[in-house]
Amino acid sequence: MNFTFDFDIESSIGIISLSGDILSKDKDEELIEHVKQRMDKGQLKFILNIGSVEYINSSGLNLMLKVFTYIRNRGGELVITQPNKMVADLLKISKLDTIFNITADNQTAIKQFNELSK
Repeated sequence: MNFTFDFDIESSIGIISLSGDILSKDKDEELIEHVKQRMDKGQLKFILNIGSVEYINSSGLNLMLKVFTYIRNRGGELVITQPNKMVADLLKISKLDTIFNITADNQTAIKQFNELSK
């Protein structure tokens, strides 16, 4: 299944939804450009919803790190939501679960962001 992404906004938080198999670097620059455009407009809080990612390899992990680093280096925050068991296991094995803030769903991530804003 081809890798795709979509943007949405909920509670002033940018939601980036990834789907398919992330097996190459084909869309890295396109995704970073979309994030850049959102940040240029003042968006600083993002959710990376990977609930529809079926398979991910090192290129996919690299993409997630690029997005995370880009956002953090510009003063933003990123929460990853809904990893399936295979992706969650991969994040744990690679110890990326110690770097990323990972939640079960978007609502939990939104709640975390709102609590930080208080």
